[in-house]
Amino acid sequence: MVAIHAINISLGFDLTEMLKPENIPGIKAFLGVENESNLVEAILQAKYKRISEVLGNNGFDIIHAGVSQLNEQHQKEMTTPIKESPKQRMDTTAHEENAQKDVEVTEDISVEKRELLQKLKQAFEEITKENGEITNIKYNEKIINFAPSPEELKVEAGIDDGVIVNVEEEDEDVSAVITYVDKDQNIKFKQIMNAEEDTK
Repeated sequence: MVAIHAINISLGFDLTEMLKPENIPGIKAFLGVENESNLVEAILQAKYKRISEVLGNNGFDIIHAGVSQLNEQHQKEMTTPIKESPKQRMDTTAHEENAQKDVEVTEDISVEKRELLQKLKQAFEEITKENGEITNIKYNEKIINFAPSPEELKVEAGIDDGVIVNVEEEDEDVSAVITYVDKDQNIKFKQIMNAEEDTK
């Protein structure tokens, strides 16, 4: 396809959640990054790859691409101030107090990873029994610190090398979304819910 028209679009995203200290080990493992100084670049490359795939699948060519950081004034113009309610202030205070506690969380993360992996394996088995083919697994960026890496999914759950595993923002009660093609070649989705929620 030869592009003869161009639509100029600037896409904005916030890496604040992904770059929280507690999420960095999980992000590094997921992206296969050893040096933390290369982490932002790796995240941006993953974002670009995802955007490129989506646009390409819908008949668009990327003519020019680049990354720039918005200045403070631009950020203020794009942000609508929200006045905190008393309850929100109490929640924020409680969160800050909890964050100050020196608590060992490695064991909790390990438990959460095992539970998520078990839910994923169960969903994979259900899809396979229906003669479905898994094509994509999207993790909610909020659970990336305990999300199984692509390598772990291959070893523990037997997914194919061709399955794309990435990270995106999802609803808070959703841990992951599995995209698959059913036996009739229809594209379908299966959500993996958080905590005690059942898979849909």
